[in-house]
Amino acid sequence: MAKKRLHTKSRFGCDQCRQRRVKCDEKAPICSMCKQKGHVCIFSRIGPRMRPREDCIHFPRPPHGNICQLTADVSSSVFQGSQSARNYPTPGSTPPQLAISTRSRELELMHRWGARTSVCFSTKRNLHVRDLVARKALQHDYALNALFALASIDIACSSEDVTRRLDYGRSALQYQNRALIGLSNVLCDLSPANCDAITISSILIMVCTMVQPLLRLNQDNNNPEVSDIVLSAAVCVKGISAIIDISDQWLRNGPMHFLLYQRERDLSVPSWTTFPIERLHSINRDECSGEVHGLFEDAICQLKQYIDLDVSVVPWLMTVGQPFRNELQQENSMSLLILMHWGVALETFNNTWWESFAGRRIVEESSTKLLSRGNPWPLPTTWCRQYVGLQG
Repeated sequence: MAKKRLHTKSRFGCDQCRQRRVKCDEKAPICSMCKQKGHVCIFSRIGPRMRPREDCIHFPRPPHGNICQLTADVSSSVFQGSQSARNYPTPGSTPPQLAISTRSRELELMHRWGARTSVCFSTKRNLHVRDLVARKALQHDYALNALFALASIDIACSSEDVTRRLDYGRSALQYQNRALIGLSNVLCDLSPANCDAITISSILIMVCTMVQPLLRLNQDNNNPEVSDIVLSAAVCVKGISAIIDISDQWLRNGPMHFLLYQRERDLSVPSWTTFPIERLHSINRDECSGEVHGLFEDAICQLKQYIDLDVSVVPWLMTVGQPFRNELQQENSMSLLILMHWGVALETFNNTWWESFAGRRIVEESSTKLLSRGNPWPLPTTWCRQYVGLQG
């Protein structure tokens, strides 16, 4: 009887080797074939060797909390959220070699970080953020790759040239892939020595997860729905929350204290009273009933609380809970309307480049669904569009 032939096909090879139908050695973040050819190496399929070991939990003197559960949240949420939001340009084609050397590209990205991208956490503490993230990036490769990924996205967002946008969008995917794999491997050993770098990297990856798909790099219009992008970002926010929960005392006693735990009222941003919050409540009363009415009331009130407290509205994605996110995934009209108002708050209140870009895009794409649904949706939808500078 003939012996069964052993399987030698690469199951988790990179996109480039799979497209060229050659065997990939699966050496992340850059396989040997792509390294030899000088190609951008992207893994859309992540194999078990690239994932963090769930049984490897070695937290030295954790501050508090259910560590096993929180660690599972971190390793699954940050990883899966980022993976599900990925948007690979022009499927079926091999990404071209970078037009300039990697070293020159990375010097450009580091300069971009210092000149503009660093205003991604706070416009008022950007010097502190710029220097802190750069220091941690020089100490940890995964943080450096997360920095390069976000700087690439920043350049792509501000570029009007399609070719340049595609080029830097692809660079962002490469660096994000490296950062994600590196971060996954160190989550098992969260400690006072690396909690700052891990927290920073997770936030940068969350921003990439939200903004990169909104660049709409796929030329065949095979782009994810805005609701899917938001849901993926919510999963990442869950992972970041778990990291901060685990390392709360360590973060409070370190350089991240000024970023995470100190807030100053910015009087330059508009007041919540300029938002038609009562109109949201009124539409919800008229259009929804039963459990779903209460669900949306809670979401509206929670959004208002974030604005009143003058804190980032990004965590609202996790606060609203899975039932609201389920309605959003089904494109319920009221959930889309609330999401649009969240987009307005995101675009308006923190004045960071990525929140402005993401908020505007979320309003723009959500509004196209509601404008065609008849009353009462067009009036509040038009208000959201005009508030972020879009034509009504």
